[in-house]
Amino acid sequence: MLNWLNKFNWGKGAMLGVIYALIALVIRQIEAALTMGYYQDPTYFGTWSPLMMPAAGPPPGSFYLISLVFSLFTGLSLAVFYFFVREVLPGKRKLTALYFSKMVIGLMLILGFLPMYLMINLPVGLLVSWFISGSIIIILYSLVVVKVLDK
Repeated sequence: MLNWLNKFNWGKGAMLGVIYALIALVIRQIEAALTMGYYQDPTYFGTWSPLMMPAAGPPPGSFYLISLVFSLFTGLSLAVFYFFVREVLPGKRKLTALYFSKMVIGLMLILGFLPMYLMINLPVGLLVSWFISGSIIIILYSLVVVKVLDK
């Protein structure tokens, strides 16, 4: 049943994980700079995890290390997901990347952002910012994944 995993190029997958982490790092740093007011607002201090903000102030180095590991895993997971679904995506590279982006962004919205909006006390502006920056990351990464894993 999982024969397709044996065909996946894990070396390319690891490289794609690094590429995702780099793309996400750049986009998230820009997004964080533009939305810093939310993170500095005492109203939301209780919202942030102890990993991100154990005390008022910037996150500790351990947070960045854990974020890097999570980003590497996310990039690898998305590459594996693309490899699994690529046969059902239409078109040439750019069109395939567009369809893959739409699929992942749709899942991100339905499984992540809508539940966050319902359950966590976060400002809508911050959620919208996270969704936009996440979508940009996915679009850029999809272009790379499709090119590297080629349909």
